[in-house]
Amino acid sequence: MNQEVNDLILQQAVTPDAAERQALIEEIQDKVAADLPTIPYLQGAQVAVAGDDIDGVTLDASFKFRYGTLTRG
Repeated sequence: MNQEVNDLILQQAVTPDAAERQALIEEIQDKVAADLPTIPYLQGAQVAVAGDDIDGVTLDASFKFRYGTLTRG
């Protein structure tokens, strides 16, 4: 938790001047981006479906489907 960012969020919430509020929001965004350079876009379950006679259907840690591991069993 970044207390400086929290304080800026509270400050912008009560700032009546739109231009000043926008400047505060831009500062908040810059500070958050510096703390969190990447945002995970993949959320939830990843699903792969195959027939009963296919083995090796999985998703690796990077959510990539590896065709080389498929076998017909």
